[in-house]
Amino acid sequence: MQESAKITVVGLGPGRVEYLSVGALGALKRANAVLARTRHHPTIEALEEQGIEFETLDRIYERGDSLDEVYRRLAQEVLERARQRPGELVYAVPGNPLVAERSVFYLLEEAKAAGLELEVVPSISCIEACVSSLGVDPLAGLQIVD
Repeated sequence: MQESAKITVVGLGPGRVEYLSVGALGALKRANAVLARTRHHPTIEALEEQGIEFETLDRIYERGDSLDEVYRRLAQEVLERARQRPGELVYAVPGNPLVAERSVFYLLEEAKAAGLELEVVPSISCIEACVSSLGVDPLAGLQIVD
């Protein structure tokens, strides 16, 4: 019986490797293939030091006319790769995959439509890191503006 494809989206945290969740690290280590949205993230060096092999998708940024187009192409690339090989494909993105990560929302929509299994494994986002550094309670009126 052929193994089916599974996409796992992991967050790399906001910068320091300590912000990478245990679940995200486990997914990165057990994956059949890892696609990193970008090499330009401090946690990438720590992954290399641990022997985790990955391919970056930085080349997609060079071909897009807008960020929205880039995010859609990123999602399409991940889906195409998942269809090409059985097993677990990890898509690694900065921060938390569900905080300000448009490519993940496109990927969620398209994976569901294609009937592909997709799991999201978060790490902390830049929001938690900022709130912690500032010593503020986000429930006390924090507003986030893009």
